[in-house]
Amino acid sequence: MNPERNHSMLPRLPSILARVLTLCLVGGILFLFFTPVLASARDTLLPQTADAGASYQDALVFFGESTTAHLRARGVLRGGKETTQVWSDPSGTKMLSFRLPSEPIVYPETGELINIADACARKAPAFLILSFGLNGVMRFQSDTEQYLRAYGRLIETVQQSSPQTKIIVQTIYPVCGADAYSVDIDTLNAYLVKLNNLLPELANRYGSVRIADTASVLRDADGRLRTDYAEPDGIHLNRAA
Repeated sequence: MNPERNHSMLPRLPSILARVLTLCLVGGILFLFFTPVLASARDTLLPQTADAGASYQDALVFFGESTTAHLRARGVLRGGKETTQVWSDPSGTKMLSFRLPSEPIVYPETGELINIADACARKAPAFLILSFGLNGVMRFQSDTEQYLRAYGRLIETVQQSSPQTKIIVQTIYPVCGADAYSVDIDTLNAYLVKLNNLLPELANRYGSVRIADTASVLRDADGRLRTDYAEPDGIHLNRAA
């Protein structure tokens, strides 16, 4: 594990999320931003700051499941649907596992299939946003240490390959549909909250990792994904989100 890196100059919340938060304030649900789930880890949770502008947003690289890969499909980042800021495999999704660091992703600049270590070494992104946990949630919620260890292996891979990259882990988004799962929506969301509760421990294990509480600006008063932010499947985010 690399020594802790300085985050003192890090804008505390990606501008996309800051703008979403503003919408939430209009809706009168500021209390959702710092949720009880993460209240015990304020030192690892990124608080709200002023919008850092396009240059900060353009420095972000996203790596995660299909909910992250959809950023490319929505065309919301620089380059639109041809953006180089989203990493995924050809299928458009990944699952967190011990094998993940060695599995191929499409390196957007060249179209080559390389692993995450090589991608980090080549790109050396200023900020890498990680988002994992919905895929495999049924297994992870019953074996939380496996979740932490698999996530930790990914983080260590990034740190070793690109020591200057600042890692931000997103809380897992809630859902408002669960047709693909063997449990109902609220049970599934409870499992996701359980995994989100582990993220402060993950951040503390790896020192320089910070948490963006994305989930808090996407959920409604019932703890579900806001329907105005959801695709028809109730899992993926629409362009407005």
